[in-house]
Amino acid sequence: MLLLQYEWMVNFKANICPDAKFTIKSTAWDFDRKVALYNAVFHCTHTGAGGPCDATNKHADTDYFYHVETNDEGKVTSMQKVWNDGHCLKQIGWA
Repeated sequence: MLLLQYEWMVNFKANICPDAKFTIKSTAWDFDRKVALYNAVFHCTHTGAGGPCDATNKHADTDYFYHVETNDEGKVTSMQKVWNDGHCLKQIGWA
């Protein structure tokens, strides 16, 4: 399932919204719990082929958040992303 989500986002960036980028708003690191937190905004415009309709040329700016846990060696053991993808899809005219 994770691979399918990754492939969807790769296609979304490469073909559907080639201008897609993000802006980091804040980061935090909890040394005791070995947890990193990232808050960012995803920016994109539907100008490419793909999706449920022709290019809408509509733009989206949507917030998202990552919670990343690491082990004692600093390797990622868990990662969660919180993103309201429906809000993004509505902004670009898909919903």
